[in-house]
Amino acid sequence: MYLYYEYPNSSSAYEASADVYDLNAPPRDQRTSLYAYVVYPHTGSDDPRCVVQYEDVVQSFTTGSVFDGVTSYTETGAIARGYGITASV
Repeated sequence: MYLYYEYPNSSSAYEASADVYDLNAPPRDQRTSLYAYVVYPHTGSDDPRCVVQYEDVVQSFTTGSVFDGVTSYTETGAIARGYGITASV
């Protein structure tokens, strides 16, 4: 099952994804990948919000407190709220 954590804009969403990766990987200047999770935009043209996709199973990444206090949605909830996610099969 996926959870989607909502952020006010793409820069904060990507920063959260990078922060999780920082907890689990070498320093940013020593790696080729920066982000731990996929970021999806809102489909409203004037809506800057984004969600970070997190797979809610035994994780290979420690998330620390990165997602603490952040609103989360199920996949169905995120799609219903207008995020550009294709439902998983």
